Amino acid sequence: MRSVPLILLATLSVICSRQLTNVNNGVGDFSIRLLQATFEENKNSLHSAYSIAFALGMCLVGAQGSTFISMRDAMGLSGMTEDDIKSGFKESTDQLAQLVPSPGHDFVISKANRVYVAKSYMIGTNYNQTLSHLFRSNSQLVDFKGNAAEVQKDINNFIKDATYGVIPMMLTKPVDTATIMTVINALYFKGSWRKVMNTLTSTEKFNAYICPYQVAMKPADAGQAVNWIQKKDSFAYQNSSELEATLVELPYYPNRKSSNSASMVIILPHPQHRCNISAWVKRQLNWISIVKTMGVMETRSVNITFPRIDIEADFQLSDKLQSLGMTEAFSNRANFSGMVDSGSADLRINSVIHKAKMQVDENGATAAAASIVTVGRSAGIKPVPTEEVFVNRSFVALIVLRQFGSIVPLFTSVVNQP
Repeated sequence: MRSVPLILLATLSVICSRQLTNVNNGVGDFSIRLLQATFEENKNSLHSAYSIAFALGMCLVGAQGSTFISMRDAMGLSGMTEDDIKSGFKESTDQLAQLVPSPGHDFVISKANRVYVAKSYMIGTNYNQTLSHLFRSNSQLVDFKGNAAEVQKDINNFIKDATYGVIPMMLTKPVDTATIMTVINALYFKGSWRKVMNTLTSTEKFNAYICPYQVAMKPADAGQAVNWIQKKDSFAYQNSSELEATLVELPYYPNRKSSNSASMVIILPHPQHRCNISAWVKRQLNWISIVKTMGVMETRSVNITFPRIDIEADFQLSDKLQSLGMTEAFSNRANFSGMVDSGSADLRINSVIHKAKMQVDENGATAAAASIVTVGRSAGIKPVPTEEVFVNRSFVALIVLRQFGSIVPLFTSVVNQP
């Protein structure tokens, strides 16, 4: 089966600083480039560049020299000063702190950070204070070598609690006993539709077509049976010639404790791309065009039909991040001297692992992600027609946070098999 674009958006109606806008744009660019690097034809893809960026960001603020520059550029933050990056991360952290779970239909975005440090290693006081101030992260001394199973259990429980049980077991085995530091971000999103959705009984299949390379397939065997969701109402809509895709925005209930709003934006590639979604993702999809198109969406009468989604993915991202230019941080040349008060830190990133889950049904959406970075030693008034949008082929799905003209993706996916 092929892939389709779906975007879940969380929007913030607040004035953003230049620093936060630049960080958000950088994470957006990072998200699409990471999608292009990890996407495989005929498979689902899902990640949270936001979660990954925060885990890497806690390492970035301890990097120095060319290690800092290469990490910064790979994360889409090229040209930003260290102070601007710190300000952007802090503002994002402070704003998300408002969106705590509450009774009712309010949408929720929850983020938690933690750093586990080998008790035999002394991280710098300044670095520890930076983590607390910018990321609201706390540090915990552990024995990776002598108490590996308990450390693994504690990390899994932290992520399970932070994602409200959506990711119950991140680590299936203990981290390497030579680990000096484990940096963790966990992210959770939940939203209920503002406009009640309906289930649709239909025998229509998802991706029910035969591509030229599937000549041996029988028509009856094409496609996947799915559960459909349908709604006819007024929604933000745009048919983009630049993205060669149709976009529809479906709002969630707002969070009453703030002026935030959340939406799901479905991005459906035009039919000519249905047999080669990979080429469309790599050639046509880019963050600048997505933001530009979202800025010109118009309210239209839309009859939208799309499948329930239940997907998950996990990645070992070290090779992918290095392919994006983050090579020095993984090498013996890495300079993380900002993590200690004086002298050489003698540290490098050993691994970056990531896991994400997303469920979308007629009630709303739930999504969660966790990222772990392990650090070790070097070595007029006319009738308006109803737009029919039938998401019956592969698409891309993003959950994004919009912060008053600045948009950052929380989750990014390609849905081939809902």
